[in-house]
Amino acid sequence: MLAGIDYIAEKTRQAIEVHEEDYTGTDGLLYCGKCRTPKQCRIEILGQIRIPYCLCKCEEEHDRRIQEEMNQERTERLRRDCFPDADMCQWQFASDDGTGDQKALSAMKNYAEKFKIMQEKQLGLLVYGDVGVGKSFAAACVANTLLTDGYSVKWLSAIQIGERGFFRNEQEQEEYTRCVTSPDLLILDDLGAERQTDFTAERIHSLINTRILTNKPMLVTTNLTPDQLTNTGNVQKNRIFSRLFKMTVPVQYTGSDRRKKIMKQNFHDVKDLLGL
Repeated sequence: MLAGIDYIAEKTRQAIEVHEEDYTGTDGLLYCGKCRTPKQCRIEILGQIRIPYCLCKCEEEHDRRIQEEMNQERTERLRRDCFPDADMCQWQFASDDGTGDQKALSAMKNYAEKFKIMQEKQLGLLVYGDVGVGKSFAAACVANTLLTDGYSVKWLSAIQIGERGFFRNEQEQEEYTRCVTSPDLLILDDLGAERQTDFTAERIHSLINTRILTNKPMLVTTNLTPDQLTNTGNVQKNRIFSRLFKMTVPVQYTGSDRRKKIMKQNFHDVKDLLGL
C-alpha cells in the first residue's frame, strides 16, 4: 500500500512546478512564492509520515480554468454537432418573447431542469400543436439547456430522414446509428411532415425502435394530434406511434403562427426602410 502511495506522490511531484520564488516554511513544507500556500502536505499512513506534493491555491485556480475551457470547448462542439442550423445554437428559454404558450414552454423548461430524473424514468416528450406555434423553438431551448449542463443531444428532422435514400456504405450507416443511439437526448423534429411512403415509414419506425432499445429518452415535435397519431388507418404507423407513446409524455403547444408574425413584421420593416 505504501509503495502505491509513494508512486502516486512521485507522479504528483513531477507534475508540480517549483519556481525560484518558492520557499520552505517554518513547518518544513514547500510553499508557493506567489500565493503563499503549501505545495506539500504532511500525512500519516500506517504509522509512517509522508510529505507528498500537492497543488497550491494558484495552481488549483490554473487547473480549474483549464478544465472550464475544456468543458466549454466540448459543449460548443456538441452544440455544433447537435443542430442542422447554426442559428438554433442561440435559442434559449431566456430569449423567449413571451407571446407563445407559456404553460407548455414552462413544462419543457422543467423537463430540461429535471432531465436527470427523466433519464432515470426513461421518459421523453411528445410536443404537438399547429404549424408555427413555437414547438421547434422550445425543443431547441431544451437542447441548449442540456448541452450547457454537459449532456449530449442530437437533432434529427423527420423530413430529412424521409428524404434520405439508402446508405452508401457501412461507415455511413454506422454514423447514422451512432447519432440515434449515443446522445443522452434524441430530438425528432416535425414527425408526420415527412413524405408518406412505405420506405419512410419503415425508416422512422427503425429510428424510434432503435432509440427505444437504448432505454434513453426522445423529444418529438409534430403537427399531428395524439388522435391522429393513434388512428392513422395504417397498421405500421400505428405500431410506430404506440411505441412512441410508451416512452413520451404528451405536451400540447397552442398559440398563433409565430412565423407569420415574424414575416409580417419583416415586411413592414422593409417597407419602412424603402419609404413605401
